[in-house]
Amino acid sequence: MEREVSMSRRRFIEISGKLMALSGVYAASGCERSRAPAKVRHLRRDLAGLSAADKVIQSYRRAIAIMKTLPPTDPRSLTFQARVYASRAPRSNWYFLPWHRACLAYFEKLCRWFSEDPQFAVPYWNWAANPAIPSVFQSGSDNPLFNSTRIATPRDILDPALTGPRTLASLLSQSNFFVFGGGPATDLNLYDTSGLLESIPHNYIQNFVGGNMATFAAPLDPLFWSHLAMIDRCWVEWNLSRRQANPNDPQWTKFSFTDFIDGQERWSDITAEETVLLPISAYSYEDLERLSPGELPPSDFRALEEFAQSGAPAQWGFSHRFELQRQVAMNAGRQASLTIRIDPGPILEALKNGRDRLLLKADSVDVPHRNDFFLRIFINKEGASAATPIDDPHYAGSFAMFSDEPHRSAEGNKPAFLADITESFRHLYRTGLITRFREAKIQLVAVPFPRRTPGNKKLEIGRLELDALRGKS
Repeated sequence: MEREVSMSRRRFIEISGKLMALSGVYAASGCERSRAPAKVRHLRRDLAGLSAADKVIQSYRRAIAIMKTLPPTDPRSLTFQARVYASRAPRSNWYFLPWHRACLAYFEKLCRWFSEDPQFAVPYWNWAANPAIPSVFQSGSDNPLFNSTRIATPRDILDPALTGPRTLASLLSQSNFFVFGGGPATDLNLYDTSGLLESIPHNYIQNFVGGNMATFAAPLDPLFWSHLAMIDRCWVEWNLSRRQANPNDPQWTKFSFTDFIDGQERWSDITAEETVLLPISAYSYEDLERLSPGELPPSDFRALEEFAQSGAPAQWGFSHRFELQRQVAMNAGRQASLTIRIDPGPILEALKNGRDRLLLKADSVDVPHRNDFFLRIFINKEGASAATPIDDPHYAGSFAMFSDEPHRSAEGNKPAFLADITESFRHLYRTGLITRFREAKIQLVAVPFPRRTPGNKKLEIGRLELDALRGKS
């Protein structure tokens, strides 16, 4: 055991050295002309506390304005960023979080270079607390942060069932990385399972905003980057603030991302395990605890870095799996809901220890191109519709899908989506609305996004199942 710890420590020192060099690039991307110090931790600030006149917003506007004018062939242009995203961004697998963290970190380098602000960090849109599009991104012909393709207006408010504080708290309480961050895959563009952070707030917000944001051209909308910063902030809180482990599988830790470039046209070569340490070495969030050596007692910092570096084995850990139906199909424009019958007896038996979680899994989903709707889940709610309120006791959860035709998996496989329906199922049982010996029903309801109609969009699910996931003892 001592030898294993020692090897892990040496590996950490090796990675830390590389990250210190990266931090130098990270800071120097503010450019050599600014002579920035080699070691700077940048502070990502909440947009709610920033006005249009704030230096952060002014720097962001300058950088975006320049990146919009660069030729599409320039790898530093906003158009080129969108091309990389369209061809390389992973969805529905466990590379989703580290790839997007690296993507955002290198985008910040470009912003520092073009704004000539070595302290710049992308401000984050805390949509859980502020559910409308921030005012600094709103219309104005002279505002580079505005994107005219958006469908959502400043008056539109995000659905709290997918982005609100209670939903976010539930996501952050998940202890299983596969459930939180996505299922295992061997390549970026192979689908497995979307983690809850991706399939609930991330997918929903991109589709809610609409326009470029609802496609793999999302990087063309500057709002995307502030949304991505909030997704990354959630991962920092889940992993480092709450001390929940990332995978230590070499297929994840050693996977290298080489898709990004800084202002001086230096290409990335950063692994997933190196991205895990960026919130310690390179940046922080203003509303989370500080994680740097100077901000934590030395013993606490050593424990944190060793925890971040070591990770833990990741596995699904199902205790029971119940197939509900194969080849589920619904026409989202014509059917208010789709009802699936279930036998609650075995499911209640699987949950009797009080710790296990109950996940509804939609597997092998043929996601419609252009997602004009998301799904709400109800249990034993006859007549459930898009108008049924989410404070109804039968409401169990939601998830959103994301697809763009050019981004189909090279292997032809299809993604899976999860919803944690544990609390609703248990509540209905405690109140007598579900019993062991009476058939129960699950309703899937298609809910349109603002100012959109699903039309004849057909949703096909290869398999619908309920999975009991072992909880912490």
